[in-house]
Amino acid sequence: MKFVEDKAPIVLVVLSGLLFVPLVFIGGLVWGLNLGGNGKLAADTLSAWVGAIATVAIAILTFILARETWYLRLAQIRQIDELKIEAMRPSLEFYILSAQASIHMMNAHIQNNGKGIARNVSFKFYGSSGDVLSSQERAVVEKFQSLNMLKNGLTSLGASKERKSFVFSFLDLINKNGDALFGVKIRASIEFEDAEGRKYASESIVDFSEFKGVSEVGVEIRFTICTRKQRKL
Repeated sequence: MKFVEDKAPIVLVVLSGLLFVPLVFIGGLVWGLNLGGNGKLAADTLSAWVGAIATVAIAILTFILARETWYLRLAQIRQIDELKIEAMRPSLEFYILSAQASIHMMNAHIQNNGKGIARNVSFKFYGSSGDVLSSQERAVVEKFQSLNMLKNGLTSLGASKERKSFVFSFLDLINKNGDALFGVKIRASIEFEDAEGRKYASESIVDFSEFKGVSEVGVEIRFTICTRKQRKL
């Protein structure tokens, strides 16, 4: 629609010009013939020229109207196609998050935030230097790939749906890799398709430095409240 709106002033100017030019031409012709003094010839010639110019003007205006109608139709078709694609576009995100049972137990989450189903989902993991992984990065990637849904991918994931699974204990990785683990940054490349086979790709970053110094007391507080309620009952 924006395409059509942008062209509207140009079309108006062109149409006005096409209407104005024949009028000027006819006026000049009448004035010239009147100067010649042959009134009968002037009347016959003027009638013929008026008919010819009117026919040409109508043909030109019809062509312009048909062309602009076609442009408008194409713009509407493109807009409908874009709305249709947007209505079924999936949007995938990968991240890790602490489990409710313990802050050190990490779950891997695959979430579809889009409006359509995602098919043939596959994952590739890279370190800060690409395919060349450090020992700490390799330890994390091996944990990720121990999950079949991350190693072999997903056949489909519905709109607003999520897959998650326990993937590793943060304490175990710290004990094996030391504080160097907090310098690990893993890039997850995700490729997938929509319901009609259009291909998409997204990228998620898992930055382990964000977990340094993180603590949580919410689990203990919720447990205490729950215990008190049970006692009252």
